[in-house]
Amino acid sequence: MKVIDRKLIKEDIKELKKLQKTVKHRRFVPRIQMLILLKENPKITLKDVANLLNYGYKTVKTWWKNYKEGGLEKLLEWKVEGFK
Repeated sequence: MKVIDRKLIKEDIKELKKLQKTVKHRRFVPRIQMLILLKENPKITLKDVANLLNYGYKTVKTWWKNYKEGGLEKLLEWKVEGFK
């Protein structure tokens, strides 16, 4: 498994937990939970996070990639073909 650089998570846990409670769309909660789990547990892998959140590994890996590329803004972006 590839090592996850948790230093890339700029937000602190307190800030993430607050965001988790106030986020506009509930579908973003697991994405924020991913960041919290990674920040709180130094040895957890993306595969572990996927299992804990009950999402596929590829989905969680995509979330992490999006966060690395564009921070919270890109992580909390919702793009679905045919929907606005």
